[in-house]
Amino acid sequence: MLASRGFGAYVSFISQLDEMHQPPKNTLPTEFRVGLVLQTGQAHMRGVSLGVYQFLRVNPHWRIEGDGHYPLLPWDQLSSWHGDGLIGIPNSPSQLDKLLAVNVPVVNAGTRIVDPKIPTVACDSMAIGKQAAEHLLNCGLKHFLFLSELTWENERIRYKAFAATITAAGFHCELLPVPVHEYSGTDASARYHPDLEQLARGLSRSEKPVGVCAPNSVMARFAVEVATSRGFLVPDQIAVIGVNDDPLVCESTNPHISAVVQPSEQIGLIAARRLDQLMRGESKHEKDVFLPPLGIAARRSTDMLAVEDEDVRKALRFLREHAHEPIDVADVAVEVAVSRRTLETKFRKMVGRTPALELRRVRLELAKKLLVETRDPVTNIVFAAGFNSRQVFSSLFRRETGMTPTEFRRQFHAKILP
Repeated sequence: MLASRGFGAYVSFISQLDEMHQPPKNTLPTEFRVGLVLQTGQAHMRGVSLGVYQFLRVNPHWRIEGDGHYPLLPWDQLSSWHGDGLIGIPNSPSQLDKLLAVNVPVVNAGTRIVDPKIPTVACDSMAIGKQAAEHLLNCGLKHFLFLSELTWENERIRYKAFAATITAAGFHCELLPVPVHEYSGTDASARYHPDLEQLARGLSRSEKPVGVCAPNSVMARFAVEVATSRGFLVPDQIAVIGVNDDPLVCESTNPHISAVVQPSEQIGLIAARRLDQLMRGESKHEKDVFLPPLGIAARRSTDMLAVEDEDVRKALRFLREHAHEPIDVADVAVEVAVSRRTLETKFRKMVGRTPALELRRVRLELAKKLLVETRDPVTNIVFAAGFNSRQVFSSLFRRETGMTPTEFRRQFHAKILP
């Protein structure tokens, strides 16, 4: 039949066959080349990288490109890089400009600088400030400092939440602006030098005991070092908490430093999923994702109970050390050697709640910690945290957190999806 229609028909037929075998013009590449633009010298950023690698394990169409010991892209090479997508943590306006100038999808995994043109997956700064304040309030403190010039967006949000939580508890938070000089070293790592004299003057004139919140753990380290060098007792006179649980920073001082823990690996995993969607041309208008912190890594820098009454202080210590055991308020009264009524009266006056409510609060915090840090069944966690009924625990947990224990755990144990 083709022969009867002539050579032109034959050429047309061959052309149609060729077109059928041509890949669609908009076919996605079989491999996405992804760059990570961050500093693995910080524990939080290493955690973000590990979260990205979790995604990479079950998504072989990804390839991480970078130079040096770790597969990272240097900021000064972004303009000449030719890949498919980036995950970055910009720490300066110039770094943000470099990300914006690259004509590929980008996900921001930090909160120091947030821009509407780049989707963000990071930790909730409001929740960070609130948790830091609650931790210091639970130490019995009545005087508070926040160390920051509020230069960056995340520091402003953390301060606002920290101060609001302190104010709601009936106290006042003083802002101590401490100038900080930042620059990059020859190895591209960040250098962070606060004005130590300004910091020392602020710590010296504050009413003691005082709870100090630093917007990051590096500033917290300087606060501890300055306080101890000036002869102040940490934590008895100056209790210090930072943000980002980096053992190389938080355990470099004596005493070691408490810190709010960010869900770094989960941030990296969700950022990778989001970038994968963007590189596929999907989900361009989804909202930014801000995850709650994992809790507090409590260390010696806040291991104090600023309560004037010796009986209450002894009772609080006993509660926190034995909450996982089947104790009740009567056991606490026996330990302190006062009547239950006397103990409850003193607690209301000094702590603002009853011993029973404090015991319940401590057990709930322990349960949250176990839900996040272990894979143990919820029933096991119920009893490990000192509760004697899963039904009572689940009802209380939902009332206090607005979610079930399983839903709470799911926030921090994200499934790895292909």
